[in-house]
Amino acid sequence: MFRIEICGGIATGKTTMAEQISAVGKIALAREVFESVPFWKKFYENPRVYEFSKNVSFLLFHADCLRDASASPHGTVCDFAFLQDLSYAAISPRRKEEFPILQAIHRHLARSFSPPSAIIHLSCSTQTQVERIRARGRAPERSIGEQYLDDLNAAIRQDVSTLSEAGDSAPLIIPFETDTITLAEYRDAAAQLYAQVINRIGSPVSSSP
Repeated sequence: MFRIEICGGIATGKTTMAEQISAVGKIALAREVFESVPFWKKFYENPRVYEFSKNVSFLLFHADCLRDASASPHGTVCDFAFLQDLSYAAISPRRKEEFPILQAIHRHLARSFSPPSAIIHLSCSTQTQVERIRARGRAPERSIGEQYLDDLNAAIRQDVSTLSEAGDSAPLIIPFETDTITLAEYRDAAAQLYAQVINRIGSPVSSSP
């Protein structure tokens, strides 16, 4: 079914954009309730010990959300993207050992739901990310450094680029920078992005027979 996924680094505006797209498009919102995902908080306290557990937990959580979203008859926008789970796995210090395991789980889970209709890739400067992380004041995120943000942003760009080269099987991919956008401007930006999706792939609501 019709589904928009939003990817991007930490604090690039994914949830805000998803909320606005849901409102303007009158489609369901699938939110990443990260606080409920096991090991999220523990990962920031001790990345070396909990990174793999955190990555597996998010994979399972996202897959479950996407199974539900795939069953929605009226379309869904997600404030996360399934491909980004592999981006996190790609920057692990133990990538050589852990990435093949996570990739196998990712491929297995992907069989249980439909692929996205479109992916909106949000990006902004690392400095903007740092400022937004500080402003939102989530205590576990205080340990996030610029190098981690840079590495994750690069991994996401690579994964999006690889997906875009998949030919006819690739979803619509729309890049959008959020560096200078204000909260008040997200509504208009969401309307423009949603219009691009609809113009390219059609309305999420099927016409009655």
